[in-house]
Amino acid sequence: MNNIFLFGAGVIVGIVVTFFVRKTAIKFRFVNYPNPIVPQHVKPVAYFGGLAILIAVSSVFIIIYFFLGGLYSHFKTEKHVLIAIIAGSILFTLFGIYDDLKQLKAMTKFSGQLLLSVIAVWMGLQASLFHTDTLDKLFSVFWILFVVNAVNFTDVSDGLVSSIFVATFLMIALLGPGINSFYLVFASVTTGFLFFNSPRASIFLGDAGSHLIGFLLAATGIAGT
Repeated sequence: MNNIFLFGAGVIVGIVVTFFVRKTAIKFRFVNYPNPIVPQHVKPVAYFGGLAILIAVSSVFIIIYFFLGGLYSHFKTEKHVLIAIIAGSILFTLFGIYDDLKQLKAMTKFSGQLLLSVIAVWMGLQASLFHTDTLDKLFSVFWILFVVNAVNFTDVSDGLVSSIFVATFLMIALLGPGINSFYLVFASVTTGFLFFNSPRASIFLGDAGSHLIGFLLAATGIAGT
């Protein structure tokens, strides 16, 4: 696979999908209204940036599957771990969307994150550090919760979390053992998303985006063990 072509295609898909998700969010008033505490935001800004990234990545995966011969052969990750990461990404994004819409209380939000972390670990996303299954599972759940909330708290400035995510996954893709298309796809799509998320942002990651990115960063650390 031509990795330059894959990256370029991911950027284009990210731009196109983000454009339509932003337009839809504004149409149905899924927006963050101007806040005097944040002077640079003088008009409603669309939510659901995380959904845009997830849809764009899924679109690229579909292209790879139907036009480039299979899917797993392009991702240097064990099949059950890849499935757990994909399932966890979808679940955390959906939970983040629900949080964006309902503004969940802290304990309710944490309980949901805990449940989704347990599901991801149960599906096979488990660290191998202590050579004890119970400790490895407990650490994996803790790590997912820790990183997801760390990213959630970091998402305080336009383009900050998205830029960190692009840089991290692009370096992993380039410096790992060969080009890992899984990381390259996420980095390229999020680069396309940054066209709309950079200051002044016209679409926010929202909790959907911070949950998705936090989970993926946590999953990367776990898979690396």
